[in-house]
Amino acid sequence: MLGENPWSNNGLRRRIGVSFDPPALPKHRTAREWLGYLAEIKRLDEEEVLKAAGLFSAVKYLDRKMGEYSAGMLKRISLTQAFLGKPELVLLDEPLANLDLGGIREVAEVIGEQAEKGANMVVVSHIWRPLVEFADRIVVIAAGRVVLAGTPGEAIPQIEEI
Repeated sequence: MLGENPWSNNGLRRRIGVSFDPPALPKHRTAREWLGYLAEIKRLDEEEVLKAAGLFSAVKYLDRKMGEYSAGMLKRISLTQAFLGKPELVLLDEPLANLDLGGIREVAEVIGEQAEKGANMVVVSHIWRPLVEFADRIVVIAAGRVVLAGTPGEAIPQIEEI
């Protein structure tokens, strides 16, 4: 990744951001503790944690144990961790899953804004409509194979025929 091995390179890990689905977050820790730990690894300060949490409207519950969170709250913390410190590459797995309709709009807007600011992202999502506005390329995978790839203008008409 980015020309380096992500499994054995701590420097590279500081340059990327990842949000998994389902989020793998420690239940017995607060989000502030977890994000603070990740910020420390990335050599970031508390201000960066608050800035990233603010993107996803997560500041108000940073001090609660994550085991008390709803699925949508967990998603927002997972997205927050992905955007800590302006990473060079952000990997998002199902960023709109487990969000209500308002949350989907809000998160899609934030992801779009980050794309406009130059963030490089790979986004995997079954909920694709809100995300195509800022996509450079679309790849459709079915049964483990690429069945369609192209620009949004090329791919969307073909997707709608499926």
